[in-house]
Amino acid sequence: MPTLGEKGAPACFHGDYDAVKQFIRKYKCLCTAYNLIDSQDKCDCILEYCSRSVRLFIESLTSYQNGNWSQLEDDILNYYDADLDDTQYIPDQLVKLVEKWQHLKISELTIWKRYQQEFFSKAGWLVSKGLINEDMQAGYFWYGIDHTFRKNIELHLLACNSHLGIDKAYPIKLVIQIAEELLERDRFEHDLVGANSKRPDWYTQSESDDSEDNE
Repeated sequence: MPTLGEKGAPACFHGDYDAVKQFIRKYKCLCTAYNLIDSQDKCDCILEYCSRSVRLFIESLTSYQNGNWSQLEDDILNYYDADLDDTQYIPDQLVKLVEKWQHLKISELTIWKRYQQEFFSKAGWLVSKGLINEDMQAGYFWYGIDHTFRKNIELHLLACNSHLGIDKAYPIKLVIQIAEELLERDRFEHDLVGANSKRPDWYTQSESDDSEDNE
């Protein structure tokens, strides 16, 4: 498959409603020409031809995460289709969404995925129209996370990325990665010991060690 900018590659898709059908059509022709038939590969390769904000949105979709190309194609067309020409967002709507989510506890992956979908549906559109930039998008995304979970993410994020400063928003992709690792770990521990079971000694000891490290 040609990389972005090479001959035969689709133009970079920025989320414009009047370009999505042509983009999908050209991408499907490219897949046929290069004999790309695996559903997962189709989902992965389309990111090569999308802008950063579109990639983030696509990566938040369940169809992408499941490697379901047929559903992903429908999702992209439904979200970015020309029928959305009448859809208009303003930054204030994104601010209200962020304020709403600040008060919602994110304790499960399903809730986290819903936050991403609601956020990127507005923020991605605003970025594509030049109404906010990517740094602003990252800042809004960060402050839309409830305070407790945000502090937990930040603790792990800075432990592994001490070079990051506080002068700009943390990279969205990194925040998503750490958040999902934490939520996956919590789900594993819940399934392991059960909601009403006594936690084993090694779990209690781990929590104690974490507390001592934070003092």
